[in-house]
Amino acid sequence: MQIPAPRPRIDVHDALRALARGVTASEYARQNGFVPSAVQRVLRRSGLDLRPEPKKVSVRETALVGLWGSIVGRCTTPTHKLYERFGQCGVGVCAEWLSLDAFLAWARTSGYRPGLCLDLRDRKRGYRPSNCAWVSRSEAIRSGLRSSPKSAKGVTAFGETKSVLAWSKDPRCRVTNETLRVRLHSGMPAEKAITTQPRNSGGGRSETPMWGQVFRHYVLGGQSVVETAKLIGSDYHTV
Repeated sequence: MQIPAPRPRIDVHDALRALARGVTASEYARQNGFVPSAVQRVLRRSGLDLRPEPKKVSVRETALVGLWGSIVGRCTTPTHKLYERFGQCGVGVCAEWLSLDAFLAWARTSGYRPGLCLDLRDRKRGYRPSNCAWVSRSEAIRSGLRSSPKSAKGVTAFGETKSVLAWSKDPRCRVTNETLRVRLHSGMPAEKAITTQPRNSGGGRSETPMWGQVFRHYVLGGQSVVETAKLIGSDYHTV
């Protein structure tokens, strides 16, 4: 019976010198024919703490961490609450931004300030540095309305099919372009949305189809005001 050759001993001092040069324990193991777990075990026995240092994120960047998690989740995780509107519709996130460190580095050099929103310019291109910009909340809402799939399609009413902007300029339209978009997005029939005069409630809250959506997303669903506005196609202040 052939006796297998003895495994070479792991030189702890040589491994420590390699780590000092920037080589990881796993890389050292592959370079020298060792099992990575064996190298890590020997180094731990020598008293070396191999746990990675916790990443330091400033208080002002805490919101960025949450935003990054939401972006990755909505594009890659089918169970995420926004996956139906993003990942399922083909909106992706670039490989670079799958790393939190890379996203934070981009945010620090691209004009981020607390209170700004990340605007996705072209949904087809997905989340990537060249396709995103920091904008105010009102600008983000307006951008969301313009890029809404319902707003992008032609609207048919009175036997004619025109864009939302064209209908807002039609003599039969009784509301502004933004109000018309909100009405159509909330499911109001096109002809009614175009011709119905805005209701003056005298200071009270009018009953609109939008209220049910606000209640569902904001009150029951726990969404923020910004996310609720985006989901129902309204502006921040209206919600």
